[in-house]
Amino acid sequence: MGLKVKICGITNLEDAASALSFGVDSLGFVFYKQSKRYIPPSSAAAIITGIRRQSLMFQEKLGRFTEPRSFFAAYTASIPCTGVFVNEDIPKLHHIVKEAGVDIVQLSGDEDMDYINKLDPSIIKKIVKAVRIGSRKDIETVRVFEDQGISILLDAYLTKHIYGGSGLAFDWSIIEDIDVSDKLLAGGIGQNNIKYIRDNIKPYGVDLSSKIESEPGKKDYDKMRKFFETLNNK
Repeated sequence: MGLKVKICGITNLEDAASALSFGVDSLGFVFYKQSKRYIPPSSAAAIITGIRRQSLMFQEKLGRFTEPRSFFAAYTASIPCTGVFVNEDIPKLHHIVKEAGVDIVQLSGDEDMDYINKLDPSIIKKIVKAVRIGSRKDIETVRVFEDQGISILLDAYLTKHIYGGSGLAFDWSIIEDIDVSDKLLAGGIGQNNIKYIRDNIKPYGVDLSSKIESEPGKKDYDKMRKFFETLNNK
């Protein structure tokens, strides 16, 4: 099973189609209004509808989504899409999930198990919790969600009120003693370090955004191409 790739901060159909052509495993849409990559749910819905039509061209690649225990299981007949939320009001989150048509909910704020237990399972089929790693004590937080069967994304901790999207990596030695084969890794991931991540850290997958952009919210085709070429170069 190869390293999975989620490209987050999608704001337009062109970028989504380019990512799909390279074999991306999931697309991420940020519904946090303070993010530079925020997208209105209605705009995300239009992109998701369009990309699922285009994805019929790539069914051979998409067949791998049916792997057991996959973050990116076959929720639909085409590419799984992730909605990113930060401390969102739960009724509003439910509404956005239905309006945008995302398959996976990524919680990137300070949400705890009490918050998660209030989410409607008839609306939300898959949850990924982002845990920001700044020191070894943050591994305790990882364990809390793991023990409850919640999938984990490991991201960088900068300050209390910065929730991802910084383009900076955390100290990966902090996670050297935990199993990351079922986790996503985020923070400062790009062409320059993807081979090291693939060959040494060996997470289930990676989540990237800023390192393949020309500006926040606009992906750079050439950077994406070089990233995937490096990733697939054994």
